[in-house]
Order: sequence, then C-alpha cells, then structure tokens
Amino acid sequence: MNPLGIIRRLKVISQTVRAALWRVRLSLALLVTVVIIGTLVFWWSGAQSNWQRALFYTLNLITLQASPGDAPDELGLQLASLAVLIGGVSAIAGGAANVVDYIRDPQERQLALAHTYKNHVVVCGVGRVGYRVINELLHAHESVTAINRSVDEDWLTDLQRNNVPVIIGDARRTQTLIDAGVPDAKCIVACTSDDLTNLDIALDARELNKNIRVIIRMFDIKLGENVKKHFDFDEVISVSALAAPVIAKAARGK
Repeated sequence: MNPLGIIRRLKVISQTVRAALWRVRLSLALLVTVVIIGTLVFWWSGAQSNWQRALFYTLNLITLQASPGDAPDELGLQLASLAVLIGGVSAIAGGAANVVDYIRDPQERQLALAHTYKNHVVVCGVGRVGYRVINELLHAHESVTAINRSVDEDWLTDLQRNNVPVIIGDARRTQTLIDAGVPDAKCIVACTSDDLTNLDIALDARELNKNIRVIIRMFDIKLGENVKKHFDFDEVISVSALAAPVIAKAARGK
C-alpha cells in the first residue's frame, strides 16, 4: 500500500474510533464521575488508607470483584459503596448497549461518524449531481458529510467506503441538518432536484450557522437570480444555464 493509502486508512480508523467514543460519551462520563467521587469518598472518610487503595476499592466495586468483607463498617459508607456499585454498573451497561447499537445499526454509525467532522462540507441531495460534487470534493481532500432522503445502494456503499457519513432523512428538518454537522460546517451545498427544497435548506442552514458558505442548485434561472438578489447566499448555480454553452458547443461540432 502506498503512503497516501496508509495515511487514508489511518484517518478512517481514527475517525471510526472517535465516532465510537462519541457514541458512548455519556456512559463514559458517568463512569469516570462515579470512579472519581467514589475514590474521594473512601479516601477522605478514612475507609481506605490512601487514594490508591480507595481507587482500587472503587474499581473492585464497579467490576463486582469486591467481597462483602471489604465493605466499610459505617452504614453511610456502606450506602456509598452501594451507590458506587449501582452507578458504575449502570454506566457500563449503558455503554455496552450503545456499542451494540453502534455495531448493529448502520444509521447510528453514520450519525456518530458525522459528529466527528468539523470545518467540513455538507452536501444535500446525493443524486447524479450530488454524487459527483462529493467525489470532486474528496479528490480535493475536503471532508464531506451527505444528506439524502432515501438509501440508494449504488452510491451509498461507495461513499461509506470513502468514509463519507450519509444521513438518511429530510434535509428540510433542522435536526437532520444538525445530525450532518451543519453548525460546525464551513459550507453547505443544496443540490436536490427541487428548487424550493434547496432554498428551504439554505435558509435553515444559515440560521444554524451564520458563517456557513451556502451554495444552491437552481433549475429555474429567473428564480435563481431573484434568490441571489434578495438573500445573502454565496452562489446560486443554474445547472441549465451552465449546460447551455456546452450543448451549443457540441451542436457546432466543437
């Protein structure tokens, strides 16, 4: 494998690990909190002679390795031990459940992976145009997330192979845009096959991220001109207008 291939593979592994950690972040935070509080309680109360023993006792409680004889004599500390046991086991069980969901549910993996992206480009609508836009961005070494209403196996597998998170949903919904990372993105490309849908997406994206660069695909040339005139969007592109010179050139045999 060439050096670029190795770097790309390492990047994919790194993003996958970060996505998995993001998926279990709440359970991990709860577990760390329980361990810290338990260690401090058993150390400061004098139940354990030093913080190292307090830490080991706390970990033994959480991993069910502490025996009844290890429990403190004081009722308050016994209740604290029970609380640490319940909190730690709950955190581990919750984390395990999240990992299972992450492994079994493809969309959960896509959502988790999308949350690892910052300063990226969001492409809404992965038809023929959107798919080509994504590939051009990938060739330019840009990070990309995508939104599409339905699953199309022809392009979905290829995009996932390139570590492009694909959020299945309606890009007109604010939550879908959030799931794709619009608040942290540097640009959004609205290129569905419906002009009004693209306009709606662009307006919602600008509300979520005031600094995001907005690129809109428009079929209606006049509507595109009006949109660019009245809204503060970076580019409003008419595919028909762009195609006209190419068609005319082909007609002239050039």
